[in-house]
Amino acid sequence: MIDMEKVYGILEKNLEILRDMGDRIEKLEAVTIEVMDLAQAAKFLQFNERTLRKLTREGKVPAKKIGGSWRYSKSRLLDWLAES
Repeated sequence: MIDMEKVYGILEKNLEILRDMGDRIEKLEAVTIEVMDLAQAAKFLQFNERTLRKLTREGKVPAKKIGGSWRYSKSRLLDWLAES
């Protein structure tokens, strides 16, 4: 007979491992991405997207408009933060 408690315990442990792996992958992606779109840059800076869009349009945040979309360099954003 199968011990369902053990099965659930194993499944919970595996789910926890998968969640941890997902968190690690997300952190790794955050480190390796150099050029970001507005949503990625807002997440990186922990800004609301509307706020970042407004600051970008005002020329207060380093960015380039490419094909109608804003692009942000992670290294330039880090420099900008250090200057602020």
